[in-house]
Amino acid sequence: MAQKAKVSNTQLFRATPPRLRVDFAIAMMCIFTDFLGDNLLAPTYELFIREHGIPGMGFGLAVSILTMSFIFGRCFGSAIMGHVSDHAGRWNTMMVCSLLTAFGFLLQALSWSFWSLVGFRFFTGFVGGTRVVIIVYITDWMTERYMLTFWMSFIPIVSSVSSFAGPFFGGIVAQADQSHPLNPAYAGFALNATSFLLVLLFMRKSPKDAGLRICISKKNEVSSSAASTPSSAFGPLVEWKAVLLWFLVCGLSSAGTQGWSVLLVTIQKELGLSSLVVGSISGWCGLMIIAGQLLVLPILFHRLKFSEGAVVVFGFALSPSIIILGFVADLKGIKRLLVVFP
Repeated sequence: MAQKAKVSNTQLFRATPPRLRVDFAIAMMCIFTDFLGDNLLAPTYELFIREHGIPGMGFGLAVSILTMSFIFGRCFGSAIMGHVSDHAGRWNTMMVCSLLTAFGFLLQALSWSFWSLVGFRFFTGFVGGTRVVIIVYITDWMTERYMLTFWMSFIPIVSSVSSFAGPFFGGIVAQADQSHPLNPAYAGFALNATSFLLVLLFMRKSPKDAGLRICISKKNEVSSSAASTPSSAFGPLVEWKAVLLWFLVCGLSSAGTQGWSVLLVTIQKELGLSSLVVGSISGWCGLMIIAGQLLVLPILFHRLKFSEGAVVVFGFALSPSIIILGFVADLKGIKRLLVVFP
């Protein structure tokens, strides 16, 4: 059998109907505005904590709480939003979540105390956890493997662009008016309100979107599909071992990324860096992530024929060398390294 010719990304893009491209572009806009919540306010934490911090609470702990409140909210939201969309509908879920996320950013901008900001960030992360819904939305439209992979590849790119643009823009806004450090949240409100209007006015429902269902309907269809599906509640144990290992790897990677984000804000206070400088540094990190996804990963996968596991191992092996570079300017640090690695 002749090997199937490789299809280029340009061909896959052109093969997608123009109206469907609009739907997917709006979906990517929702992901962009959702991921703004990660670090949009990071350059302003030092100014906010200086004014509204809890007496006796360390600066690093305060930054960690502000950062993790949004992440915990998104974690819980992502865990249930997919199930919610099965009963409320994909389109309904994305529309309501976009509206509530915009409202959450507005509440963050109006925060009057440290704990109010923590609560509002948790709320924003919870209602903004629509990434899983958008993944299912795209899957509802795309059944061909290469088309699905092509459009799914935009999700990490868009989230990385948001990680780059968020802190950079937040630093610029915060530096312009330091008396109101939470002003960047108004930008998050405006962008998420725009996402809501785009979903409401222009985004179509997916073919498998059944809309709002208060109770489980189409019992015959469900029972027939259940009968045709082999009974396997949890799948083979070896598959779950692989999945759990992958969860662990992804968790460690995300923990490292967020750890550096918190560390950068902590250094801001010690070195007296402005919000603009911190935003620029965070933006540069996001830009390098984008470069890695667009340039390095294709080389590793297509030119060097790395598997997914090999790419993960390569990334974790490269990380210590980056940390070691921080000791280059410190001769004592270099001596310690030479002792450990003779």
